Amino acid sequence: MSGTSAVTGIEGTGVFDSLEISSEQSQMEIKFAENPDVNSGMLAKSVFDIMKARNISLDMINMTYDSVLFICPDKLSETASMALREAGIVFSCMSGVSKFSFAGTGIKGASGIMDSILASFDKRKISVLRTTDSHTTISCLISSSDSDKALEASLELGISEDRIIRV
Repeated sequence: MSGTSAVTGIEGTGVFDSLEISSEQSQMEIKFAENPDVNSGMLAKSVFDIMKARNISLDMINMTYDSVLFICPDKLSETASMALREAGIVFSCMSGVSKFSFAGTGIKGASGIMDSILASFDKRKISVLRTTDSHTTISCLISSSDSDKALEASLELGISEDRIIRV
């Protein structure tokens, strides 16, 4: 397939302009119940302050009623882990994950895009650990061991190889 996506949106236009793959990431999770001495808002702010002080950029930040999750590069996860331990924050860390971010202006207002991505991943038995989206981007967090299969799935969705950005 060419640069035009097999997944189509409004008026049949291509949906995806590019795919950004962020390999060698770690997902960190801080459960509020495991850190009962500080209210959830202040705990999350403390975590973000700790990471900022160490110049660790976070991605896929998700704060729910019971936890805060984020990813950071594997190469910085030990620094992040040491800093959290020093602050007395209980957390878990899962290394070896990759983020696949599908970007395109055609995503906005189009229905069925997430369904198409998940169906293509499911067809290859790829477990999606977490997703996030915006008006123009859909990101999926997967095990790095599934990256080759996820790349095949992405190509099937119409991502042109020259539009793949590896970070």
